[in-house]
Amino acid sequence: MLQGLYSASTAINAYQKVQSVTANNIANVNTGGFQAGRTTLADLPTGGVRVNSVVTDDTPGYLMNTNRPLDIAIDGPGYFRVENDSGQDLTRSGSFRMDEEGNLVDPGGSVLAYDIGPADRVEIDNEGNIFADGDLKGQVEIVDRFGEPVDNRQYELRTGMLEASNVDMAREIVDSVITLGGYKSNITMAQSNDEMLGTIINMVG
Repeated sequence: MLQGLYSASTAINAYQKVQSVTANNIANVNTGGFQAGRTTLADLPTGGVRVNSVVTDDTPGYLMNTNRPLDIAIDGPGYFRVENDSGQDLTRSGSFRMDEEGNLVDPGGSVLAYDIGPADRVEIDNEGNIFADGDLKGQVEIVDRFGEPVDNRQYELRTGMLEASNVDMAREIVDSVITLGGYKSNITMAQSNDEMLGTIINMVG
């Protein structure tokens, strides 16, 4: 009976974590370059389940035309590496702009390239070269999830385009329904075991 309570409680915790990942995916369905999280569960030897892993789905999202010269999408594997006060981040979102200090930054202010401007016209070509008023100022480097450079033969850069989120809403809704069902069934199991345990305690007492 106590084992039943333990099994149900571990499952409830696991399903809560799964639902949290699903909710985050749904919340980012319109976030450019967002990559969905995928959760796997594992059975426990003593009964119940636990979250085995949460991995990133690196399936690329579809590409959208924006015609903005500082928008750039990665057609293939890899990430943009940007810098901020916390260090470095990797992102698939290629929406960039010039800040007041002449740096090329993302919407959150993380820097892709320093000291590009001031310039009347800043452009990025399909090879990642950054030009300011026609002068070469730098190059966009594409790295893997470990921060190592990706061979440029493995990808192409698409200027004037952005990658959409790879979240599949139909899949997320189905996963959410399945998770909710598992959560509810284990809540019921926990309540039943608790009531049985209470009955036995009352009988003994």
